Amino acid sequence: MHQYPDYDMPGVASGPGMMIRWQEGPVAEGVNGALPELPIRAVLEHMGELQDRVPCDENGRVIRLLHEVLWLLDARTRERHGRGVLGTEEK
Repeated sequence: MHQYPDYDMPGVASGPGMMIRWQEGPVAEGVNGALPELPIRAVLEHMGELQDRVPCDENGRVIRLLHEVLWLLDARTRERHGRGVLGTEEK
């Protein structure tokens, strides 16, 4: 079955073949880790490669949903930029 990441260390997700150190603090203070878009884009690219090799409806749906997730994150970024709070921890 599936293996899911461990979160034993604060700010780090790890599992077989992967380790993600998440951004800590506002980006305005400096990039020091991954933002959510980075691993999502990596999964999207991998799923696209799988879909090219072994196409199936489920892979296609995952790809569409990952595109939607990225669109929502981009919408959040645009909204925060519009309010002048992008890059801060202000709500």
